[in-house]
Amino acid sequence: MGIDISVREEKMDRYIIPSVFQAVQLCEVLANSNSGLRASDIEHALKIPRSTVFRLIRTLLGARVIDKKGTRYVYGRRIYEVTATDMSRRSAQQELVSPLAALIKGHECSALIGIPSENGALVVDVIDASLTCISPYRPGAQLGLFDSALGQIVLAHYSFTFYKAHQQTVDAIKSAETSLASKIRTEICTRGFSITYCSKNENTLLAVPVFSVDGELSAILSLYFSESIKDVLKIQQWTQKLKSIARIQKQEIKK
Repeated sequence: MGIDISVREEKMDRYIIPSVFQAVQLCEVLANSNSGLRASDIEHALKIPRSTVFRLIRTLLGARVIDKKGTRYVYGRRIYEVTATDMSRRSAQQELVSPLAALIKGHECSALIGIPSENGALVVDVIDASLTCISPYRPGAQLGLFDSALGQIVLAHYSFTFYKAHQQTVDAIKSAETSLASKIRTEICTRGFSITYCSKNENTLLAVPVFSVDGELSAILSLYFSESIKDVLKIQQWTQKLKSIARIQKQEIKK
């Protein structure tokens, strides 16, 4: 199969739930696979009956812990999303709301808080400054790696090694020009922010990363403007304001 699959042989004690243990092992072999596994591959790796394999697969698919691509199963991003939104992390993210609300008060824009997610960024909070400027991006919205400022921040700050553990994202990168991904990463790592424009709706998304004390990308702060902003000075001013909030919260978001 071209992959090295090894399942740890651990003594099962009477307090361990076999199906849960098997589900963890299934996730391990999928996470170690570069291109996903067929049901027969999983059966061979785990040495359990095919009927058990299919029950495990159906359960994990339903919980979005794994995904299906054609006839193969791949490790999903659900566990990562849950980890990214645990209580301590969510508490820190919620503390971003007040300074962001103060930042945009009196301005025609909205503030978004995102986290790294499947193929890009997941919007977890939205603050609208006024009823005349409502962001079209609502909590739960998935924003792509290439076509959104939030997704581009994710693209810039995770290595290809990370993406290899999540085949869907690798495929998303491969489907776009490699040179474009490289250009986006270079630009963001140089200037510390990302900006994207939607020509159809004439709006702008500006985003900066929020890092934990150990250097992990914990969140993405973004501003939504219902106009196309090309003024470099204005972009720099808003970016610095966002970065000041991100720096304050760095001490609050811990792994």
